[in-house]
Amino acid sequence: VEESERLARQQLDNEWAVRFEKENWVDLMLSWNQRPAFSDGLFQFERQEKDYCRQRLAESLRYWSLGVQRDLRQELSALNLPIFWMVGERDEIY
Repeated sequence: VEESERLARQQLDNEWAVRFEKENWVDLMLSWNQRPAFSDGLFQFERQEKDYCRQRLAESLRYWSLGVQRDLRQELSALNLPIFWMVGERDEIY
């Protein structure tokens, strides 16, 4: 992964983290549900603010961002065991 891609992902995830900290919940969820992984219209996600801790959601976006994770592909390819990789069929990133 290119350094510019990592930095761009970090920036995007941090922007979302700030939104989770400050933005009106209803507006935030409308925007969040428009992201490509959720926007196909097959499932309608209804997330209630009372069910979440906004600070933890923001921290998750900052600390678990793909922009800060190590690229483990080389280590994974060296393992001598089966690896099960599962992603959503409409998730174009993965």
